[in-house]
Amino acid sequence: MDIGKHLSDNMNRPRCPGLQFNDLASLAAGVKSLVYTSVRGAGDARLLDRLCADLKLKKVDLGNNKNVGNVPITCVLIGRSAKKLEAAKKAYRNVLSLEWGIALDYPECCVRSYIEWNLRRGNEDLIRHIYARSPAGTTFPFWMNNVFNYYSRLIRPEDRLKYAAFSKLNQGMDRESIIPWHPCSYLCAETVKKGKLIYDVMKRYMPLTAASRKTMLSKPIVFWDKFLFAILNGRCRTMDGGFIIAYKGLGGPKSLIGRETEKILSGRKTLRVRRGEITAPAGLRLPGNHIVIPFAHRDIRFPAQHQDFEKARVGGPAGKDNKMLSDNILSYPARGFLQHLAGVERSDTIQLYPTGGGRNLFLPQTPSCPKVTPPEERLKDKG
Repeated sequence: MDIGKHLSDNMNRPRCPGLQFNDLASLAAGVKSLVYTSVRGAGDARLLDRLCADLKLKKVDLGNNKNVGNVPITCVLIGRSAKKLEAAKKAYRNVLSLEWGIALDYPECCVRSYIEWNLRRGNEDLIRHIYARSPAGTTFPFWMNNVFNYYSRLIRPEDRLKYAAFSKLNQGMDRESIIPWHPCSYLCAETVKKGKLIYDVMKRYMPLTAASRKTMLSKPIVFWDKFLFAILNGRCRTMDGGFIIAYKGLGGPKSLIGRETEKILSGRKTLRVRRGEITAPAGLRLPGNHIVIPFAHRDIRFPAQHQDFEKARVGGPAGKDNKMLSDNILSYPARGFLQHLAGVERSDTIQLYPTGGGRNLFLPQTPSCPKVTPPEERLKDKG
C-alpha cells in the first residue's frame, strides 16, 4: 500500500481532520508507534476506519465521548501494536503523567519538561519555558518551531477566547507544525533527530506542503506571549555570540499585537540580537518583555555515526538507534513501517533502495519483490 494515498499535497482528498499530517508522518517515519486523535461524527469515523484498514493499523476507543454542537466526538488511539494501544489506554487515565507521554512515544526529557511547566500553572507561556532551557548563541532548526502549536498550551481561562480570535484572523492558513509534541529545548537532541525524520517523510510524500511549512517555520520570531508575536520576514545568522537578522516586513501567521507594535517592526530592517534581546538599532523601542527566537532555514549536520546507507536490522523500538539517512535511502524506523504494510516478518533483514519514478519508491527484498541491485554494486560492475 502506498502511504501517499493519505500523505499528499491533495488537500481536497477526503480525510479525517482530527488526524494531523505530522502525526501520520511520525507513524510513517517510525518515530511514533501510535497516535492519539479524535473523530467528529460518523463521516470522520468511516474515513479513519478506511485509513486504518489501508495502513493495517488497529484502533482503540478511549471512552471519552462527548457532544460539541450536537456532533459526537470520540477520542481514539491508532497504532500497530494491540499491546501498546492497551497500555496507552490505561495511561490515558492521567494525561498529565510521564506514562501517558511516553506511551505516545514522546521523548522522556520533553514529557518531564512539559509536566514541570504545567504543574507551575503560572503566567509564563510554554514557549518561554522552552526558550529559557535552550542554548544561547545558536540558531534553531525550523522543524523545532512550535510557536503555532497550541495543543496542551491553553490553560488560562482567557486562552480559548484569544485562540478563537487568533484562528479567525488566520482562517484557512496551514499552521501545523512539523513535530507533534513540545520539545524541552529548541536543540533537544532527540527531538532534533526525530523531527528531521518526520520532515523528510513529509518532504517525500507532500513536497509542496513541506516546503510551505519550512518557509513559515524558518523565520525569526519576536515573542511576547501565546498570541502576541511578530514573524520577521527574513533570516538570521550568528555573529559575535548573537545574531544579525535582515528582514523585510512581517510574515504570517498574524498575531494579536497592536498596530503600533506592527508599525515599529514594519519595513526593511537589520536587527542585532544578543541573548534574546534586540540591541540595535538603538532607536528601536518595543513595548513589554519580549524575546527573539532565532528559528532558521538551515539543516542540522549530524556526526558520521548517525549515517547509515546500507542494511537495517528491523525490530528495535522506535526512537532507539534512529539513523539519519541520505535523500536516497529511507530511514531505519520507516523501513519497519513499510515492512509492516508489506507483511514482512520483523526478524528479517532487508535492504531498501530507490526504484525510481512514482510515489512508491521503496520495495523490500522479499520473494514477492524483485531484487534491486544496490548502488555500490552497480558502480563495482561498471568498474
